[in-house]
Amino acid sequence: MPAGNHRFAFYDTENKKEIAITSGNSNETNPRPDILNRIVWTSDRADNAPGGLFYADGPDFKEYPYVARPKIVGWGHSFMENGRFLSRLAQLTGLYTYNFGKSGLTSEGIASRQGAVRTFYMPAGGVIPASGAVTLSPAKPGPNRIFGNAAAASIACSFAGIDGMFGWDGTNATFTRTAAGAAVTVSAPTPVIVYPVTGFSVTNGAPAGTRYDQHDQCINLLWPGRNNISEIDLIISNTLAMVVLAEVGRKAVCYFTGVPVRH
Repeated sequence: MPAGNHRFAFYDTENKKEIAITSGNSNETNPRPDILNRIVWTSDRADNAPGGLFYADGPDFKEYPYVARPKIVGWGHSFMENGRFLSRLAQLTGLYTYNFGKSGLTSEGIASRQGAVRTFYMPAGGVIPASGAVTLSPAKPGPNRIFGNAAAASIACSFAGIDGMFGWDGTNATFTRTAAGAAVTVSAPTPVIVYPVTGFSVTNGAPAGTRYDQHDQCINLLWPGRNNISEIDLIISNTLAMVVLAEVGRKAVCYFTGVPVRH
C-alpha cells in the first residue's frame, strides 16, 4: 500500500479479535459511526462511489457504497435483453450500463442469476469428479428456468468452490467443471452461484460477456414475470428478494411488470 494511505478495522470485544473492513491500495479516511452497528468512511479508490462514501453494517461489516454507484444494471427477460431499451437508456442518462437480461427467463431464473435466490443441489454419488460433467439432484432448472422449463444454454457458475458450467437440458441439471482437478466430495446440498456475466451488448456500455460483481451496488432495473405469468406469488416473492439484495445503501430499484400488484 502506498505510504501515507490508510485502511481500518474494528475490534470485536466479544470475541476479542480485530476484523479488517477495508483492503487494497486506496486511502480510506474519516471513519465514523452513522447508526447503530454502522460505520461510514471516505475512500479515494479508482472505481469510486458518489462522494467517495462507503459504509459497513454489523455483524459482518461488508462494505457498500453509501449511495448507489452511478451505473445501470438490467435484469429480466427478453424485454430487458433487447438491445434498444438499455442502449437508449444509457444514451439518455449518460450512465454506463450492463445488460443481464435473457430471453425466456422466468422470475425464478432471473432472481437466481441475480443472486437473490439460490437453488441447492447434490452431485450424483456426492462427488464432483476430477473432470467432465456430473448430474445434479434435484432435477430442477434453477437459474436456467425459462418458459416451459425448456432446455437452456449452460451458464458460468461456481459449485462447491469449483468453477464450471451449470446446464439444464429440459430434464436433467448438470455441472461441468472448467478445469480438471482433484475430485471434490459434497456432503450437503450446495448452491449453484451464477457469475454475473452480461449476455447482450449495450451501445457505449458493457459488451456481452462482461462480468460485473458489483451489480447489486448500482441502479437496478428489474423486469421479471412475463414467462411465468400464472405464478403471481412466486413472481412477487422473487422480485422482493431481488429488491432486498440490491437495497444496500441508498439506491434506486425500478420494477417493470405486467403482473397485478396486490397490497
